[in-house]
Amino acid sequence: TELLVVTVATDETDGFKRFKHSLDYFNLTVLVVGMHEEWTGGDIRVSVGGGQKINLLKKSLENYKDNQNLVLFFTDSYDVIFTAGKDEILSKFKEFNANLIFSAETTIWPDATLKDLYPEVTVGKRFLCSGGIIGYAPTFWKTINMWDIEDKEDDQLYYTKIYLNTTLRAQLNATLDHTSKLVQNINFAKSELEVVQEETISRIQNTKYHTYPAVIHGNGPTKMELNYIGNYVPDGWHSEFGCRKCDFDSLQIPQEEENFPTVQIAIFIEPGSPFIAEFFTRIANLDYPKSKMTLFIHTNNEMSERLISQFLLRHRTKYNGVQVISPHDGVHEATARNMALDHCVLNNCGYQLSIDSNVQITNTSLLKMLIAKNKQIVGPLLKINGKLWSNFWGALNVDGYYARSADYISIVNSERTKDTNDKSMIHITLLKHINYEKEWLHMLSTYPTKIIQKVYPGYYTKVMYIVLLPFANVPSEQSFLRPHHDSSTWTMNVALNTFGEDYEGGGCRFLRYNCAVTKIPKGYAVVHPGRLTHYHEGLETTKGTRYISVSFVDP
Repeated sequence: TELLVVTVATDETDGFKRFKHSLDYFNLTVLVVGMHEEWTGGDIRVSVGGGQKINLLKKSLENYKDNQNLVLFFTDSYDVIFTAGKDEILSKFKEFNANLIFSAETTIWPDATLKDLYPEVTVGKRFLCSGGIIGYAPTFWKTINMWDIEDKEDDQLYYTKIYLNTTLRAQLNATLDHTSKLVQNINFAKSELEVVQEETISRIQNTKYHTYPAVIHGNGPTKMELNYIGNYVPDGWHSEFGCRKCDFDSLQIPQEEENFPTVQIAIFIEPGSPFIAEFFTRIANLDYPKSKMTLFIHTNNEMSERLISQFLLRHRTKYNGVQVISPHDGVHEATARNMALDHCVLNNCGYQLSIDSNVQITNTSLLKMLIAKNKQIVGPLLKINGKLWSNFWGALNVDGYYARSADYISIVNSERTKDTNDKSMIHITLLKHINYEKEWLHMLSTYPTKIIQKVYPGYYTKVMYIVLLPFANVPSEQSFLRPHHDSSTWTMNVALNTFGEDYEGGGCRFLRYNCAVTKIPKGYAVVHPGRLTHYHEGLETTKGTRYISVSFVDP
């Protein structure tokens, strides 16, 4: 028996390339239908659609319709990763003793009124998902030609009506993959999944059903989870081999300087940034042709203007171009970051390195290293040594706000890296450099901890703060914070100026309890749990500037 993977894809997206890489890893043959054709199947990300998939399959599979020794395995491609090869897939398929198998999921889509027509199941998922279908070629051909479908009609509803017709289901000898032996649909099943290692590969185990699916499908709003899984499965990070894909498809840096890609370095200097002179010295020492570099410098720090002028006096003519936005221009940092990207695009630069002035480049080959990785977006991991604070979160919550991924601590602690732990950049936290860290830790452990242990009996705080952050809420700039969880076990928020005199509005609202804390007197603190229970937002500052100091404690 032979196996042919079939998919519909109209564009070679990053998701498609990931899909294709997983197929190549297992030496699976694939037929890609519809590449570079116009998609007329509707926006299936937000609504019904996908009928065009079936119509494209009808045009492309006729040559296989009589081949009884061929098994066709249709999957989506943009949000799919294969985790097993031909022998395992065919073995699992034959165990079903069926001619056609649809993948299954917990929820019914797109017509919930059909729920009661589905057969009851004692174990597993009850409802059909069209993201994975496997069957003998003649049966598959008969299924997609059961009746006509418009391009914008829903393909999953098409297959659902076939499956729910008891006569057709019997004629086709069709069933569902209830326990994800072949296809794992992630939506509403994330808690069931665990990344495990099986000899030299990483794969997914469904811990609820004790199955090892051959295909992982990031259906619905689970693309981020699939991205996480793709870091491991099938040939990503492995405890014995490290990151095997880190150098995959790397770019060769040319020998001749005239062939180097152009790079814009976008530099952002905010008040309080230390060691500006050293920062610019490291920029000047980068091992990259300055004739292929442009500089975009934004500063809101008047103290840095003299140092910027000194740097440019020595080096301006060596660079391909220099753009400076000074404090007198009145440009907010967020606006400046967008301006930098526009400037890069306008000047047709190949890459942009965005860097804050409290980051010191310690490896002069940094630009070449990052370009060689041949990624659309790449950045070094910055962290505070001995702490769990970093510039990496790895996940987003449902509101699009940062969240910790399941592997956050392992990555930040350098337990999951490639062969070497290359430190190319150092992030500076000012608190550390003015020797105030010990005093602040002493204050936290002497006073607030007594409150914490009183309010939360049985919990004994370690008082390991991630970082002390000063915030300024300004109506014309960052006047509020979106709902979020903190990365801490508990958080202390200290008011640094006076409500009614220095500012209006502001405060913190805890959404689950519909409780707002406002008008906090200067010098007073609000202490609350950071993770899990106290989902909160920063209320809008409507007038003036509100200053607060926040400590994220016990990561």
